[in-house]
Amino acid sequence: MKAEEVYNESASQWERKKPTILTDFSVRPLIFEWCDNLTGKSVLDLGCGEGYVSRYCKSHGASRVLGVDISEGMYLKALTQEQEEPLGIDYRHASITEIAFENSTFDIALGVFVFNYLTIEQTKTIFTHIFQWLKPKGQFIFSLPHPLWPFLSKPIPPTYFDPAQQGYFSGRDKTFLGKIWRLDGSILDIQLFHKTFSDIFECLHAAGFQSVPECRELPVPKEFMKEAPDLCVQGDDLPLHLVLKIEKQG
Repeated sequence: MKAEEVYNESASQWERKKPTILTDFSVRPLIFEWCDNLTGKSVLDLGCGEGYVSRYCKSHGASRVLGVDISEGMYLKALTQEQEEPLGIDYRHASITEIAFENSTFDIALGVFVFNYLTIEQTKTIFTHIFQWLKPKGQFIFSLPHPLWPFLSKPIPPTYFDPAQQGYFSGRDKTFLGKIWRLDGSILDIQLFHKTFSDIFECLHAAGFQSVPECRELPVPKEFMKEAPDLCVQGDDLPLHLVLKIEKQG
């Protein structure tokens, strides 16, 4: 099933105004921390979903936030929340591989679990576009499932991917299906095109980024373990997620 179809079917389960899923406790707080000074900044939120991150950025001082998502269901959820509680966020229903912006448009580009839905070649292409869209000294911050997690995880909470007998190297660009548990115990379908660490860094370098990205490997956070102890069956000492930040030189 295509990514947009997965999220069209489950859009209502992703809609939230407070931390509800594992990554709201692990990845998004770090991304918000790295977006430490949003005042007056223009932000591009790629794969914005129902707008959770976009709303944070706009309510914390960003002058402009543009969210893009390929799922019509997620786009409509984001649009509905914007209509109910207007913040001035611009949402676009489009594929991030097909949109276009002028060069040097954004101060910050965010991609929270969106590039795992792209092949290596697609990722290289969109990274190149992001490099062009960023202003000099602009920041690119994004997250992915940790490249090793599919090979460490089991089909139990709080999240897992099934590599379907593929190896770390032989599984490159293969689709791994997975699931993630919400605090209420309901389950959401997720997936990825597997990429190695080398693939990720090579995509950044090919796009034009020259510096070494700041990189964090994240386990299940203590906050989630406290909120949902029954769901923390695995991952408290294993690398679930990867978050990177890199600056456009110049």
